[in-house]
Amino acid sequence: MFVGIQSNKPVFIGKTKKELESLTFITFDEIKKVKFAELYNGVIYLSEEDLIEAQKTFVRKIRNNYLENYVDGAISNPLRWADMSQELKDMYTNYRQYLLDYTETNNWWEQLPLTLDEWNERTE
Repeated sequence: MFVGIQSNKPVFIGKTKKELESLTFITFDEIKKVKFAELYNGVIYLSEEDLIEAQKTFVRKIRNNYLENYVDGAISNPLRWADMSQELKDMYTNYRQYLLDYTETNNWWEQLPLTLDEWNERTE
């Protein structure tokens, strides 16, 4: 596996050096042979550890966004919470726990947590 480097950053991945050299629309400062290279969210990672860290960060951001946008607005608003049925309160409480426990599951960073609607459909 090879990566094309520009300004000290990997910008293309190729199976062979020739594959990168044949790209007519781009020139590289350097072409390096590497053991690992993977594109994730527009960034090329040259180590599996860095890739996993990036995946974890991204999934945590999504999970935190779900907590803030789906759960916290409902649970932390006393008037809204008081107007909810017990069934709806239980749903929000259980979904919140699902999100909080999400990063404890095996390989959790390889997939996004479920949205409230997706989670609710699976638990019905």
